[in-house]
Amino acid sequence: MGRIDRIRFLACSNILFAAMVAAALIVMTLAPETNSAYAGVAVGVAWLLVSLKFVAQRYHDVGASGLWSLMYLTPGQPFIFVLLALVPGSQGSNKFGDPNPDSSLLLKTIALAPLFLVAGLAVWFQTEFEINLG
Repeated sequence: MGRIDRIRFLACSNILFAAMVAAALIVMTLAPETNSAYAGVAVGVAWLLVSLKFVAQRYHDVGASGLWSLMYLTPGQPFIFVLLALVPGSQGSNKFGDPNPDSSLLLKTIALAPLFLVAGLAVWFQTEFEINLG
């Protein structure tokens, strides 16, 4: 299955999240008469299955078994996601393979895009709030 470093993990997670949101919107747009709850469950299950692959690869990067990815199915999933995003991987080769090459600027941008979005929205809301007060 291989290894995936922190930047690639975040970038893949962001791309996967965007793809799943797009898939849900397409299903709800093209077939509004269908029960959107079923579409939401189908998209959610697909997202979870693909996520587990990336989580297992991330565990491999830190030298742990991919079975730990089953912890991703618990209510502590957001905490586990943050830990996986922050903990550095093994420096050299481990039993799961060699480390990934250095990440490109595009990959780093995709990985950090949500932070840029939140920061931009915070600045925009702050500006709007000050204008409305003045």
